[in-house]
Amino acid sequence: MEQRAFIARLRQRKIRWWTEEHPGVHGPSACHALLHWDDPDERWKCCPFWQRKLSNKWNGREFARRCGARVPELYWSGRDVEAVPFETLPRHYVVRSTSGSRAKNVLLMAGEKNLLDERTYTREQVNRYRLKTVA
Repeated sequence: MEQRAFIARLRQRKIRWWTEEHPGVHGPSACHALLHWDDPDERWKCCPFWQRKLSNKWNGREFARRCGARVPELYWSGRDVEAVPFETLPRHYVVRSTSGSRAKNVLLMAGEKNLLDERTYTREQVNRYRLKTVA
């Protein structure tokens, strides 16, 4: 497929999936509900554009589990960043929000160093970073 045609197709899909209203189909915001791997098919495939649920990283992870794929161990999940159990985390870990793309809202930590930006972060700075990404 020619590059311009492919880009046009992606743009049309974005409009169709995320901005257009469709008779009898709920709006895109209804697809932001957090799901669990063992939720019934009706919750996962609630509308013709159910795949948009997978743009949420949590749902993408749970869908992978649902399909039998191996996923990395999850050490902590939640909104209260003050509750992150840093003392139990391994030396290398990833911090990411449920939204964002292209490594936005992501810290790839090796001790106190973020390998993505080569900067050092204290636990407090990691928490502040997380607070910015969930606000």
